[in-house]
Amino acid sequence: MENYLPRGVIVPPAPEKNFMGTAKVRFGSNNQSQEDQSQFIKRRKAALERYLNRLMGHHLISKDETLKRFLKEENAPRPNPNASGIKGFMKNMESMVSKVTAKINEVDEWYEDKQQHILELEETLKEVACGSG
Repeated sequence: MENYLPRGVIVPPAPEKNFMGTAKVRFGSNNQSQEDQSQFIKRRKAALERYLNRLMGHHLISKDETLKRFLKEENAPRPNPNASGIKGFMKNMESMVSKVTAKINEVDEWYEDKQQHILELEETLKEVACGSG
């Protein structure tokens, strides 16, 4: 979604993560009942669905190929039972994200031109400083 911000497109914010709630559900908590965990998951799911609906309701973002690939992906990231805790889950997420995202070598011509101009100005300044000393 970051590629829309420089063009002035207002991107709806993603729902905030509740790390404590996620950790309690993920790793189990003695203080939290099954009902509490179920309610947390339902609320999080509803928030994510609202977010995706807002994205798909946007006239530009809904046409984004990366978003379309993500939504069509059938192999959603799942924790690997052989992996240890959050580290294994993060590796699975990284693998999933790398599958659905294209590697783009983006070049910002305006930035490159300005950077080159600054380098030339610095070189001229050095020459002037050496010549006047």
